[in-house]
Amino acid sequence: MLKKKILVIISGKLTFFSKKNFYKIKESFKGYDLEFCLFPWYGQSSELKKKFLDLYKPIHFEEIETYDFEKDIKLIKFPDYAGNPIGTLNMFRSICISFNIIDKMYFKKLNKPDYVLRFRSDILPKDNQKFINKTQIESSILVPDRYHWNGLNDQIFLVNFKDLKVFENFNNFLKKHIEENRFFSSEYIFLRFIKKYFKIQYTNFDYNIMRFKNNFKKIKNIESKMLLIDEINCKINKFTFKIRNFKNHYIKKINRNKFQDIFIDLDNNAS
Repeated sequence: MLKKKILVIISGKLTFFSKKNFYKIKESFKGYDLEFCLFPWYGQSSELKKKFLDLYKPIHFEEIETYDFEKDIKLIKFPDYAGNPIGTLNMFRSICISFNIIDKMYFKKLNKPDYVLRFRSDILPKDNQKFINKTQIESSILVPDRYHWNGLNDQIFLVNFKDLKVFENFNNFLKKHIEENRFFSSEYIFLRFIKKYFKIQYTNFDYNIMRFKNNFKKIKNIESKMLLIDEINCKINKFTFKIRNFKNHYIKKINRNKFQDIFIDLDNNAS
């Protein structure tokens, strides 16, 4: 029986080079045929890009230009102060561009991938993780049930290849989101968009985000303002998460955002 194929898409900033990152994600999809596509932003170090190319051996490598979103930033009325609006806009832009490129790559090919995984170079899966725990992911998005912050985890997710075209609607959705002065939070934007087109399914997959100790900057705790409807939606989303994970959250006290980061010494990279 042929293994189902998954295209792993890494786009935007190549934040962290780690061999553990590469081997652990392959381990988490044991039984599937994984192939990698890299879409980094222009201007990153040639040495770093070579490391990724040598290890990941992508079937497609294409650099993407970052965009100047200064005009768009001025239109954002209710930002999430825990995030970087320009970084969020470029992140979503790089995801949509990369999805569009691979959709066109396979347009006339009969042997298309089954799934596409949005992945990040700074994600470090924990030991003995399995991402796909359901046999059917039709018209659904599969997301780890943790690290949702104000919405839905956008750091890593799995969709059917045939559903990539849905993301062609994202730019118009985002433009409208900003025009309506909705709460500008990466995860909240992602949640609102996904709920329009997908059924959300959750996986118990767990991981850390790698940070360099010496480069970590603590973000000031500034309370974000938002429209009442968005504030209510965020509170409902956090409450349903706690109820959905009642035992882990309230009794075991795990699955909490504060456990996400893992700090690595600059002189002791996770390679």
